[in-house]
Amino acid sequence: MIKDIFSLKLFVKLRALSKNLSIRAAAFALLALFSTFLAITLSPLIPQELSDILGGGAVKNIIEILANSMLVVVTFSMSTLVATYSMISSSATPRAVKIIMEDSSAHNALSTFLGAFIFSILSLISLSTDFYGPKQKVILFFVTIVVLIIVIVTIINWIGRLSRFGHLENLVFEIEKKIETSLELSNTLFSQEKFDKRFSSEIIFDRERYGYIQSIDLDKLETLCDETQIQVVLNVNVGDYIGKGSIFAYAAKLPSEGQRSKILSCFYIGKFRTFEEDPRYAITSISEISSKALSPGINDPGSAIFSVHSITRILFKIANKKVTLKRNIYFKPISIKELFDLAFLGTMRDGAEFREVRNALEESFEILEREELFTATVKQIKEKGHK
Repeated sequence: MIKDIFSLKLFVKLRALSKNLSIRAAAFALLALFSTFLAITLSPLIPQELSDILGGGAVKNIIEILANSMLVVVTFSMSTLVATYSMISSSATPRAVKIIMEDSSAHNALSTFLGAFIFSILSLISLSTDFYGPKQKVILFFVTIVVLIIVIVTIINWIGRLSRFGHLENLVFEIEKKIETSLELSNTLFSQEKFDKRFSSEIIFDRERYGYIQSIDLDKLETLCDETQIQVVLNVNVGDYIGKGSIFAYAAKLPSEGQRSKILSCFYIGKFRTFEEDPRYAITSISEISSKALSPGINDPGSAIFSVHSITRILFKIANKKVTLKRNIYFKPISIKELFDLAFLGTMRDGAEFREVRNALEESFEILEREELFTATVKQIKEKGHK
């Protein structure tokens, strides 16, 4: 696992960096510089006949066309994304905008178009000098053809993606995918083992920092506990808001300052909640989409029903998810009541006047009641509903 190789902080930083548009765009800039190196190295191998055919003004014309078209495409793509952000914020939930902002297809398209534009500009600058002779231009010609092929394939995929981009149903599906990933990384959230502090030694966060727990490196924490023979009960979960004085865990014995520092290094704190390891955040986002759809300004019970069915699928996966427990680590599980409140409370409140929404909720509760993990909670909800 990648976390085993890198520190947790570096792992989270690299994960965020992988979503940065500038990385791939910079790669195209390096390609332009690399093509210059290739031109120097390989030009002696170019036959004179080939340089007579391709070593004229053809490559410059192609690069000029590429530069002009990529500028237009980048501008259009950015305007499309901004419009989509605005639409989702107003019709779904601002939390869901992160899904679009982190969309791999959008990142791939924008970074490729921007990178191709940068490549074109740098190549035109090089061509304006006396560096490129006929044979060097042949090398640049073939590199440009490779860039064109990449751009064409990206445009075809981007057009297909735009046909589904920003659709509410597709957005909910994307959040579902995030939940599946986060359940793999944070499946101990729903262990349902009885929370028992059992230990009295508190491990307190004593740093002047406030934010959300974005990730917990349980493998590293397990290794530390094994090495130091310390048992801990976690008092926080991914997605919890913490600050100076927050109790992160209770330990069987008071750890040394060095041990405590190492234990705290297993928790990564950021300014925002993320979808990667925080299934509660994703469930909350879908629930907010459902509530927003039921607002008087939108009045779309169909989208609310779709969201309810989506959450039902998610809860079914949670109920059938095998929980991986750790040696010497005890967890603070999320209660089923809290889980159902996150999932359905907003829809139950805002959809009370819509019969079709009530029917969808009842159908979902009937399905979930069959799962042993949810039976008691669903019965309580039904009893309250009949009162």
